[in-house]
Formats: sequence, C-alpha cells, structure tokens
Amino acid sequence: FNFENVTPIHPDKQLKLEPVAACLNEVTRQTLTGCSAAATEKGVILVFEPDPSLDALCVDSVQLDLALQHITRNAITHTPPGGTITLRTQKDRDGAIVEVSDTGSGIAADDLPYIFDRFYRADKSRNTQTGGMGLGLTIVKRIVEAHHGRIEVESTPGLGTTFRIHLPVGPEFTPSSSAHSSLLGAVNSRERV
Repeated sequence: FNFENVTPIHPDKQLKLEPVAACLNEVTRQTLTGCSAAATEKGVILVFEPDPSLDALCVDSVQLDLALQHITRNAITHTPPGGTITLRTQKDRDGAIVEVSDTGSGIAADDLPYIFDRFYRADKSRNTQTGGMGLGLTIVKRIVEAHHGRIEVESTPGLGTTFRIHLPVGPEFTPSSSAHSSLLGAVNSRERV
C-alpha cells in the first residue's frame, strides 16, 4: 500500500472534499476491513471499539478512510507480531473522536514535533524504496484539517503510539434522530477483526 500513489492531493493546493452524512463507526469499520489482510500477514491483532452513541457527521468518507488507513498501516508496520492495534470511536462534546492506538515501537520525543512535516521520516534508515516519500502524515493532517478537525499524537518509545483525530459536527449538517438511527445500525461494543 503506497498512500502517496493513491491520494490525488497536491501539497500546495486546497483539498476538495465531498462531504455526506456518515457514521464514523462505519467509516472506521471500512478502514479495518481495508487493513485486515496486512495485519493478519504481520501477525498483528486489530481491535475495534465503536461508540454506539455517535451521531452522524458530515465527512468525506473516502478521504477520511484514506487518512485512517494510512495511520493504521503505519501502526501495522511498527507493531511487532502479536501486538495489538485498537481503533476506537467516541462521542465528543463538539463532534467525535477516532483513535488509532498501537503497542508498537513508538516515536521518539525528538521526532514528534516533525512527524506531520513534508518529507520527514522518524526512521532515518527508510528511503523512498523502503518507506515512501515522507508525505503520508502530512496528507493525513491536511485531510483532517479540511474537515475542520485536528489531529494529535502521543507516543512512548517501546510502548506504542496513539493518534487521535477530533472531528466537529459540521455547520452544514445537523443529524436528525432518524438519520442517526439509520446510519448507526447495530454496533457491537467491541469487535476483534
């Protein structure tokens, strides 16, 4: 999976979204489905902890899925066999949060301020043949910000990393209870993929 080849985003142009009413649990489940083969091949366990109380959000589900897949695939790369990656959704006072947490190698504190910078690689041994161009997290951040959201990261070397995406309820969409119930569907409280 090469994120840079899939996403038609030029670093200097505004990202154009096609937002629709969507359930963040369904977008996240789609991400898990897209990453499950890579996780199985690596011997990493994927876990999904959806919040059944989430309201529908106005998002570009294709772009958001690409962002979540990139974070999840990075987590798979940096999590040893037998490790766990948990995708978790939760309601927030202003919208919703989706987290991707892993039990991987973590990111050094010196690298954290730069991981969203273009062409930056925390792992200096990687190059364009072994690890992409260093644009993936830059594009992830642009996708999140285009949704008027924000992305945060916490990491402890040797213990793992958590990426947290905050997405607001967009002003152009306020979910009705009928739209919410039809989009949400039946969701288990915890799923192992």
